Amino acid sequence: MAKKRLTYFEDLCALPLLRQAIQQEEDRHRSRMAEIQTMTKALITLQVERPEIERNGFRLFGDSIRRDFAKSTLVYTGCMGAGDEIRLATALLRSGWKVVDRDSGPYPSPTFRKGRLNFKVSCWKADSLAEAERRIATQTTESATQQ
Repeated sequence: MAKKRLTYFEDLCALPLLRQAIQQEEDRHRSRMAEIQTMTKALITLQVERPEIERNGFRLFGDSIRRDFAKSTLVYTGCMGAGDEIRLATALLRSGWKVVDRDSGPYPSPTFRKGRLNFKVSCWKADSLAEAERRIATQTTESATQQ
């Protein structure tokens, strides 16, 4: 009788815990490196925009950028504290990015576009984008009034 071929999961479970941990980390690393390779052109494009985004008040981190393969979009998943999502939206808008998808779910994740690059920001509070737009409009109005 032929021996049954084990599944990856069964093979993994048969390993000692230390070896399981090492194997899972190696798999995760291999997967992330492949993902980074597919994002190379988009990351280079985003790098060109990075100084302007930083001048406008937000610092991006590479480890928080993922790829939405279904839409060929970069996704920013950074752990954001109170007000950070408003600062990021404000920085993107001031840097010339346009909102192309507002996403109206319970945790809206708006997508911004500049040139050919789409940049989605995940896990937002419902009113963050509107607040960023309001702040920019208020600042623009104040600047026009002072002139």
